[in-house]
Amino acid sequence: MPLPIFETPEQEVARLASAPEGSTYHSLSKLEVNILGDLTGAIIDLPRHGIAMVVVPLVSTGSPASRTEDGKIRRFSNTWDCVVVASENPKYKVGGYHLSISEAELRRGTERPLVMQ
Repeated sequence: MPLPIFETPEQEVARLASAPEGSTYHSLSKLEVNILGDLTGAIIDLPRHGIAMVVVPLVSTGSPASRTEDGKIRRFSNTWDCVVVASENPKYKVGGYHLSISEAELRRGTERPLVMQ
């Protein structure tokens, strides 16, 4: 039985870059992956330009076996149900919203430490 063929990091970047100019996926193609560990419960500053938003991923809701057009298993293909914990966007108030965020975007965010005061 042949092993599944996975999308390489370079192929993922090329796939994201093929999205329309100005789209979230296209902009993600220009960013490095910063988070490789488990996302559950992490505090993540999203890489959204101009609008600061920090979320906590709660549950993976996507298909982990999503495939590319040539049959390769996509890298970071899940989506996550996330709660907003900090936001400058009046549409997404703190604690009041659960958003579906792509794993590709979460992994390119910045993980923030929990600071107790």
